[in-house]
Amino acid sequence: MKISTSAGLRVARGVRLFWVPVLSLLTTPSLIFGAQEGGEAAALAARCAAARPDLRAWCAEVVQGARALQAGLGLVAAGPSDIPGSASTMGRRLGTVPRFAFSVRTGAAYVRLPDLIDGRLSGDGAIRDRSFVAPGIQAGLAVGILDGFSLLPTIGGIGSVDLLGAAYLTVVSTADGFDPGRVSGFGYGVRVGLLRESFTAPGASVSILQRRQGDLVYGDLAAGHRSRTSFDLTTTSVRGTIGKNFLLLGILGGIGYDRYSSDVQITAVSTTDSSQRGVATTDELTSDRRLLFAGASLSFLLIQLSAEGGWASGLEALPGRGPSEFDPGGGTPFLHVALRLTL
Repeated sequence: MKISTSAGLRVARGVRLFWVPVLSLLTTPSLIFGAQEGGEAAALAARCAAARPDLRAWCAEVVQGARALQAGLGLVAAGPSDIPGSASTMGRRLGTVPRFAFSVRTGAAYVRLPDLIDGRLSGDGAIRDRSFVAPGIQAGLAVGILDGFSLLPTIGGIGSVDLLGAAYLTVVSTADGFDPGRVSGFGYGVRVGLLRESFTAPGASVSILQRRQGDLVYGDLAAGHRSRTSFDLTTTSVRGTIGKNFLLLGILGGIGYDRYSSDVQITAVSTTDSSQRGVATTDELTSDRRLLFAGASLSFLLIQLSAEGGWASGLEALPGRGPSEFDPGGGTPFLHVALRLTL
């Protein structure tokens, strides 16, 4: 069957209406916000060292570490696709009856940052780095509310909409310097269908989800730590996903963009004289990164098992830091496994 000229124009219009915003969200945010992010981070470091100019390099390192904490813990919560193992929207079952997807997933990300606890120096005088693996668990709900429209029997789901919700718990270690040893949060968002999967076509969608977590403290000045960082975290995640099922086996891949924002208070203690301290606060410390991810799934009627992993880009380096082993530009791996029930 040939697609008519009218249908072809509708396809082109659909591509413009949906893929152009997707690509804009995934490729241009850092160009828009990058200067603002770097400016506020540098201003925070400057306020920290305002009364103690000899702390300038250490304050910059503490701010760099705060952004690394944002990105690491934000990545644990956000992970890869927003509906595990699925690139299509849920749609509706019969008439106006929504389709529901319940999921439970667990995952982890590798987090690296400067040694903000002890301020240890290497043999050449550079600040050493620290690393840990942060695991987390998340419960998710997706509700299909709009089916979208179809151009042909096998080309449909264009403009379909799912509502998304999530609750999560990220586990951190008090031995690593955190208080408390866990932090919880919730998320909400929407997924828009670009193409629903069919016998001949893959599924494709774009989603945006915002997650908020409670306050967390890294570092204890009473215990002699060289810094203290208190922060909450808001993570805005955009995901573009495409995938296809082949009998029991499904594969998917995608690209993503995460933006992290926090209210932050930092205290930097001199690594040579503990009586010298710099303190500063901000309500808009931000950072961002891009992601690539892929995964596979096994489907058993209503139940699906999936595993997805990927790589997140590094962060912008803050000027004014002293010698340091921590390279903020290094990427971060992450992995999630999930169980999903679709009704």
